[in-house]
Amino acid sequence: MFSLGEILDSFFDVVADAADGALAIFVGGGFAIEGFHEGVGEEAVGLLTTLEGILPHSLPLASPSGLCHAKATPLFPQLGVRRSQIRNGHEGLCAILSGTGLPPHYNETTLYIHAFQCKVYLPMIDRPFWKSRLDRAWSQVPLVWLAGVRRAGKTVLSRELGDAEFLNCDLPHDVARLADPEAFFRSLKKPLVILDEVHQLSDPSRVLKIATDVFPHLRVLATGSSTLAATRKFRDTLTGRKRSVVLAPVLAEELPAFGVTDLNDRLLRGGLPPALLAKEPNWEFYAEWLDSYFARDVQEMFRVEKRSAFLLLVELVLRQSGGLLEVTSLAKHAGVSRPTVMNWMEVLQATHVAHLLRPFSGGGRRELISRPKLYGFDTGFVCHARGWDKLRPEDCGLLWEHLVLDTLMATPVQKVHFWRDASGREVDFVVPRAGGRVDAIECKWNAEAFDTNALRIFREAYPDGRNLVLCPHVMTAYERQMGGLKIEFLPISELRQAVS
Repeated sequence: MFSLGEILDSFFDVVADAADGALAIFVGGGFAIEGFHEGVGEEAVGLLTTLEGILPHSLPLASPSGLCHAKATPLFPQLGVRRSQIRNGHEGLCAILSGTGLPPHYNETTLYIHAFQCKVYLPMIDRPFWKSRLDRAWSQVPLVWLAGVRRAGKTVLSRELGDAEFLNCDLPHDVARLADPEAFFRSLKKPLVILDEVHQLSDPSRVLKIATDVFPHLRVLATGSSTLAATRKFRDTLTGRKRSVVLAPVLAEELPAFGVTDLNDRLLRGGLPPALLAKEPNWEFYAEWLDSYFARDVQEMFRVEKRSAFLLLVELVLRQSGGLLEVTSLAKHAGVSRPTVMNWMEVLQATHVAHLLRPFSGGGRRELISRPKLYGFDTGFVCHARGWDKLRPEDCGLLWEHLVLDTLMATPVQKVHFWRDASGREVDFVVPRAGGRVDAIECKWNAEAFDTNALRIFREAYPDGRNLVLCPHVMTAYERQMGGLKIEFLPISELRQAVS
């Protein structure tokens, strides 16, 4: 038998990763939980309080079985958090939607933790772009590595892929099934196997190698927060047998599917589904995410021990996001050496928390050629690091630039650069194309404020390529002649097609 505390620890670890945007959770089982009876109310309250951190605060809690009764009362009204009080619990515990039933865009997924059945209602938000990326990768190789930051929605996306065998490698029961990988893969009846958090296995590269070499007919999806090559346990990076897809925070073109109609909400809250879908902004989410990121991704996989200094570096990176990388300044303010900053920047890139764009240069004498530009992974975390709880018009341009970069990095283009000369004139993004062509992309919050000066200087050196201006308020593409250049003003929904 497992204590309620043990079940809670395992359950919350899984739900925190698996149930991004979950509406409700049912926890039940056909057996008695040790110590779970009338008189252990405080322990039970702790469990439901934890669960309710994922529930919208307006939903009632109810028990259809009558084995326990839950009553929601305000706990922290300013945060929209509620607390449950339980009595007469004996065989199970449930926290479910009651009244109107389940919304049509949610479905029920069952998890098993310590043989304890947990039903999680996950949002059925269709993400066709990412599914097409996975299908295209599988048409070339049997194994796809789905990476992306924690809580980006990797688990939810993978559970929506249809007829698949799903294993959560955080769970001992699922890990035990992989003790003999050859026997496990031979027993599969489904065409797709998903290994969620595969780096938790003791020898993940061996398991994936057996899957791809011995069972090439299988489609395999392995998920993790870092690049595969950066994880210490992967001695074999499976070159030639895998493709990597990095799941970005919710893209601008996906906002209608997520029910987001105000672009400022996406800029302020960011694109991680739990933050984006919350009824109200929850600024504690960002601090809790950073704590989990350090413990689960950085310390566990990269053996970084200086927690305070590392998280301070992350905060500094987010504050400087959109500017040139200043290693000396970062080292000074984080209280670590320059080599340590460079090593930790490698960790941030491997875990997709920071992106470095290299300057584009064709050998011009007055071009910036060495210092990269630094971007944090998510606009919500940039706002949190800068202390922004509301956006001014002058804040939106920088955040819009991040959102455009998300789309570019989600598109299978070879490289994304920026261009800057010694006078400080800059083109936001530069995408080299075949035949010596170079596409220039400018991000403007207001189309009328666009100035062609930097682009004109750039085109004197690199005349061939498209000039694209992305503005959030442009709904239909149009062209203008400006400064002797043909400028294409595009909605962000057409950017992927323009650069593909």
